[in-house]
Amino acid sequence: MRKITSCILLVLLLLCAVTISVSADNRDLLVYIASGSSTAYRYHARANCPSLSSSVVAELTLEEAAQRGFTACSRCHPPQPDFEVKVTPRPVTPGGGWGGTYIRPTASPRPAAESKEKSSSVPFRFNIPLAIVCALVIYAFVVHRTLKKEEEKQRLEQEKQRRLKEAEEKAKQERIAVEDKPRAEKAQEEAQRYFAEQKREAEEHRKEQHRKRREAWEKKKQEYEKEYSDRTTLECSGAPSGCAVGDDGLPYDDTRIKYWGTAYTFYRTPSGKTYHTYKCRYAKSSSAMPINAYNALRSGLYSCAICCPKLPDLTWYAKYLEIKSIRKKYGIPEPARESEEDILNEMFIEVHR
Repeated sequence: MRKITSCILLVLLLLCAVTISVSADNRDLLVYIASGSSTAYRYHARANCPSLSSSVVAELTLEEAAQRGFTACSRCHPPQPDFEVKVTPRPVTPGGGWGGTYIRPTASPRPAAESKEKSSSVPFRFNIPLAIVCALVIYAFVVHRTLKKEEEKQRLEQEKQRRLKEAEEKAKQERIAVEDKPRAEKAQEEAQRYFAEQKREAEEHRKEQHRKRREAWEKKKQEYEKEYSDRTTLECSGAPSGCAVGDDGLPYDDTRIKYWGTAYTFYRTPSGKTYHTYKCRYAKSSSAMPINAYNALRSGLYSCAICCPKLPDLTWYAKYLEIKSIRKKYGIPEPARESEEDILNEMFIEVHR
């Protein structure tokens, strides 16, 4: 299909470049003359010839112009008749002023043999500029088609190479997979064994750590049981004589006049930042509230500048809280004895008996 299209384009371009005369002669060729003038005896190839610029133009065939005695214009160079012409004499009035007439001589007719020879052949007229343009167009078209074919060929070659490379790579991977299958299975088994070993070691390490922590906990429990099992928490804390811990978990002394006793009972106002003794005038206010010495110390209250109260030593109480938490953590029960409160009550009774 491409070859047929190229051939058709080439023929059309050649037909445009070469003019072929279909008729045997040029007797039917149209020429132009100046109409209505008795002195005009030239025929012209085109109607816009400079010699016809101020005349009325008439159109007739080359045969008619030759028979009427018209000759070719020397400016536009119309074609000469290539056939035998029978000239009809035409009277012409010269411009000299006298009234005589004469017959203008015309060109002698061509020989019949020459006319016959021309009639038997088909004349060609070759347009050189148009032929060059057509040749350049054809050359450009051929070059373009050649380049397109080369590009298409290169593209097909690249596509072929790419597919071959992909096929080789795929075959290589398949071959490697087949060859390395036992190796891969072995590596997978080794990896599974490795992970199982790691998991087993981690489990053993966890159990070992748990065992060690349990042993340390048991050892600590034995130590604390040996130290605290035969004594109460209050006795182990080294509490001063007459001091104990009430049901509210706060320390008190054996006086117990009010609240937690004289040594551990203080007072504070709702908006105040100091604590007072029961003798201070601020403590006698109706808004004063009792506060334990441990709570006053933990709340960061200051000593009153008027009554100058002093907090008791609470070191034993901190030790008491620590031992109590140890008993709770390790499950060490209190010894079966009377409670501290009962002991203090008995002591209070004995003192005031």
